[in-house]
Amino acid sequence: MVVLVCDGYERIPDSFKQYATKHKFFDEDVLKQQGFLTQERHGVWRMKTMQELMEKNVKEEDIPKNILHLF
Repeated sequence: MVVLVCDGYERIPDSFKQYATKHKFFDEDVLKQQGFLTQERHGVWRMKTMQELMEKNVKEEDIPKNILHLF
C-alpha cells in the first residue's frame, strides 16, 4: 500500500491534480462532498482551515496547529 500525503492544497499544481485524478489516487469531488473544500465567491475551491473543520465548542488553543500524518 502507498499513501500519499500532500500538505498545502493550494500549492499543489493543477497539472499534478489532473495526473492524480487520471490515475485514480486523487478525487477532488470526494473532498468537496465530504466538506473539506469550500468554494470562494469567485469560484475557486480552497481547503478549509482546521478552525473551520473543528467543532465550534473546541477552544482556539485546543485546535492543532500542526498535524502529523501516520499510516
